[in-house]
Amino acid sequence: MPALGELSLELYRKELVNKPCRRVKASDDIAALIDGMKRLLKQYDGVGLAAPQLGIFLQLAIVLLPPSNSLHVLINPEIVNMAGKDLLETESCLSLPPTDLAKAKVWRSEIVHVRSGTVENPDAAELTIYRGGAARIVQHEIDHLQGVFFIDHCQSMAKGIVLRAYEQFLREGTKR
Repeated sequence: MPALGELSLELYRKELVNKPCRRVKASDDIAALIDGMKRLLKQYDGVGLAAPQLGIFLQLAIVLLPPSNSLHVLINPEIVNMAGKDLLETESCLSLPPTDLAKAKVWRSEIVHVRSGTVENPDAAELTIYRGGAARIVQHEIDHLQGVFFIDHCQSMAKGIVLRAYEQFLREGTKR
């Protein structure tokens, strides 16, 4: 695992897609990683960050949940139930350039029940219910842990638009 000061955000790469993460074990020292993830989330003014976005393939994500911006750490999370309506809303990702073209509308469940572990016990089975915007953020981050990128939920035309904007961003060498 990279040292805390060496953590950096990985931009979207095809080889990162469809690469699921391994479960966090009690023997994994993740405290420094979580601190580094919090720092990067704040630096990029994000609402969620998953370990694979840093090139670390562990089932670990952090989310800032509206409206209070409370921080939730998701360790080995599993969506056990989806409820409510499916809602179509615009999403983006810290792994893509910050442009209006790198966004797409994605269907997500309005309510999700998530079972996850804790820092002290990664195998715990704590159940949390997320609703609305919080449910969307949590689903987005859990997707990262399963090797799914938000544009994988889009029609091919929308996915193509986002990827072309991203390729242009890379060609121009624009900094985040």
